[in-house]
Amino acid sequence: MKQKIIDDKILSRAQPIFKDQIKTVYQFQDCIWDIYNPHFLKQFPSAITIDFEKINYLETINHKQMIIPNTLLLNKENNMYLGYETKRKNLKSFEHTVDKYIDDIDSITDYYMQITRLIEFLHQYNIVIPSLFWYSHLFINPDTDQVYISNLVNAQITEYPSFIVDPKLFILHKYHLPNCYLSQFLLHPNSDYISIMNHYFYCCTHVDLLASFCCQMNQPEVIPAFFKSFGLNEEAEFQNTIQQLFSNQELKNVNINQYFRQLLNHYELENHPTLPNSKVFVKVKEKARNRN
Repeated sequence: MKQKIIDDKILSRAQPIFKDQIKTVYQFQDCIWDIYNPHFLKQFPSAITIDFEKINYLETINHKQMIIPNTLLLNKENNMYLGYETKRKNLKSFEHTVDKYIDDIDSITDYYMQITRLIEFLHQYNIVIPSLFWYSHLFINPDTDQVYISNLVNAQITEYPSFIVDPKLFILHKYHLPNCYLSQFLLHPNSDYISIMNHYFYCCTHVDLLASFCCQMNQPEVIPAFFKSFGLNEEAEFQNTIQQLFSNQELKNVNINQYFRQLLNHYELENHPTLPNSKVFVKVKEKARNRN
């Protein structure tokens, strides 16, 4: 892999687009630089080895919609590893692109089905992304409408854990609700399916399932109770499927597309008759058929 020597002068010309306790992400010309914050590398020096192992593994996987690092970034003063560069030309943020289709559920569904196929491919290589909808994983080519996946060094790859996990997944694990994915600090592929379902559900209905479950901690019937409160108790198949996804069983070859279509074909929100600012699900007939 190529190497690039950088210093503070070069960094000053780059635009920081995200920063947390682990790393700062810079936009530099037609690429993204993921650079670790010095205190993090001092606290977790093993992160460097894990990065190298993950990058080497990713280079063995060939998929045209995967964007992997192409250059290692080194400190000019001491030649120490700082992070990596990823080419990301002419791609737009997934989140901002999908926002444009807020009333077009068919287009939204197509994007999420593309994500599902990408995730199923990655699962064959034991890659799980417990921060799948974190801002820097998913992108769309506006010319082709193809979804691309990036920032995979932050994913869980084989026995190497992810440093970044969706906070709601973390909270649900911490409080031992029925969806405990973690096994020896690794997550089951279910977590990716849960993320897809939750974000797709939110795009279509503006109901955040994970947040709803987080608000109902320590209730053993949390999932059935939530769905019943939104009028879904008559759809046993849909409810059972969701409970399966939120179990601690590692599911193999899950075809989540059918759940998307079930949601698309059968449900819509309307205002609650007595509770202000609340919504309930209703069966959709003519309108749902018109959407297909």
